[in-house]
Amino acid sequence: MVKFSFEVPLHHLKDFEEDQDFLFTLSILYQYKEYREYVRNSNLELWIDNSYNETQEADSRETLRRLYEEYNPRYVIAPDSPHWPVEQLRTEFLRTAERIPRDRLILVIPDYRHYQVLRHLQPARWAVSYWVRRLWHDDELTQLPNPHFLGMLDHAELSYLKPLTCDTSIPIKLGMMHMSFKDWYHEGAPHIHTKDLGHQGDAFFRARMTDKQIQIAKDNIKYLKRRVNHVWED
Repeated sequence: MVKFSFEVPLHHLKDFEEDQDFLFTLSILYQYKEYREYVRNSNLELWIDNSYNETQEADSRETLRRLYEEYNPRYVIAPDSPHWPVEQLRTEFLRTAERIPRDRLILVIPDYRHYQVLRHLQPARWAVSYWVRRLWHDDELTQLPNPHFLGMLDHAELSYLKPLTCDTSIPIKLGMMHMSFKDWYHEGAPHIHTKDLGHQGDAFFRARMTDKQIQIAKDNIKYLKRRVNHVWED
């Protein structure tokens, strides 16, 4: 079973709470009071991401440490960039591990060579972003212990590779576009980047959805979970 977390607009955090298997939160959103209150009141397993995907620059070790100490998440995504060489990724991870236990840290790697060189670091989990996953061979991805997929490409990838967990906002963005998951997939599953929606994704996170858009998004989530975790014929 692949477990999912869905990034949603701030105004609709509670609308989608029942659809979440865990709570994948973004460090940049803790600036909002309603986000902080929601996190504090949630009973879901909490993760904190470094927000690289939204800003193209990972939040600092100090910011992540402060959030870790205040919210006690199960996992924190260590600072990363797909452009960092091995040594920079190693150094950042080790410095982060000085303040956050390794069994709470997830290390994001851009390619299999990074994994081969850095696996001695023994983070709690390994993660691979949708930005680079098409460059990996399937047999390389299946060798990762406890893999997390940052973002999704399509349900076929998840159905075949079966990562333990995945975070994505695609079903919600499609709902905002009044588009079904099935139609999106048949159109070739073009990725909808949060950063391209304006203001480092703020246009998405501050959006207000209609009841119809929420229902389409929820239908998309159900379709995705069934497709990935249960096989049936259309």
